[in-house]
Amino acid sequence: MPQATRDEQDTLYCGVEPAALFKSTDAGETWSLERGLFDHPHRTQWMPGGGGLCLHTILPDPSNRDRMWIAISTGGVYRTDDGGKNWQPRNQGICARFMPPDQQYPEWGQCVHKVVSHPANPDRMFLQHHWGVYRSDNAGDTWNDIGKGLPSDFGFALEMDPHDANTVYL
Repeated sequence: MPQATRDEQDTLYCGVEPAALFKSTDAGETWSLERGLFDHPHRTQWMPGGGGLCLHTILPDPSNRDRMWIAISTGGVYRTDDGGKNWQPRNQGICARFMPPDQQYPEWGQCVHKVVSHPANPDRMFLQHHWGVYRSDNAGDTWNDIGKGLPSDFGFALEMDPHDANTVYL
């Protein structure tokens, strides 16, 4: 489903499969491919998993129109700080348990299922991964595993409590 930004009511973003991001600035009348992500050097190495290769999460930063996060089902989390011209992987600390022990923390290629941020504090983020639940307090620069003690660390649904940046539902 297209995602609108808070301060630009006619601007919409849409993620597709295979992983790409489209933008409309006229309320969905026309769409253009976001070349900064499409031309990213990692893109040729993103491989579909069991669920495909979908760009499924789009998180515009409500406090900074140039910053946005996206999540790709087997590409991981990427962030732009310059309005989409450049994208950096933001997967540090996320464990890919299917990889050999010395390669379990790759820069990209993570099986991310969902990412959310708190509306009042976009730097506070939670991530549902194929093998874990993670939290970031620095806009996704690093992630900490918080899944210990949960009945399961596998899932797809994830939502922040809009009144409490310390609470996430999964």
